[in-house]
Amino acid sequence: PYLLAGIGYYSFNPQAKLGSRWVDLQPLSTEGQGFPEYPDRTTYKLKQLNFPIGLGVKYELSPTINIRGEFVYRVLQTDYLDDLSTTYIDPQAFLSNLPSNLAQTAIELSDRQRVKVTGPGGKRGSPSEKDAFFTFNVKLGIMLGRERIR
Repeated sequence: PYLLAGIGYYSFNPQAKLGSRWVDLQPLSTEGQGFPEYPDRTTYKLKQLNFPIGLGVKYELSPTINIRGEFVYRVLQTDYLDDLSTTYIDPQAFLSNLPSNLAQTAIELSDRQRVKVTGPGGKRGSPSEKDAFFTFNVKLGIMLGRERIR
């Protein structure tokens, strides 16, 4: 058994399907990021650091081959992995701050509820907690240059 921790670097690009095409959400500022009407909401970066922590177990199948299982939890520095963090904004802000073709797309993708039950200011996400995710990995290792014990 072993523990692991480190620093990682990743990139992400939240998208949504509109009709038959995938649309990048970050340039649409779906929560008003970068708009003067919402000065506390800054545009999020698509490349960031993360902090993986985890545990694993390693088993030697032979002097040159091993197998490992690892559970890794990655703590992120963003709440926008899924482009959701705070509250819905007034759709008029898109018309004021984006070119008309992007504004209409932003309006459609900022609120994808089938039945509109919230309006501007309604809860869209939970900004009090940053995003995180975990993985379980199974690894097969081959040791090169290791002398065989006879």
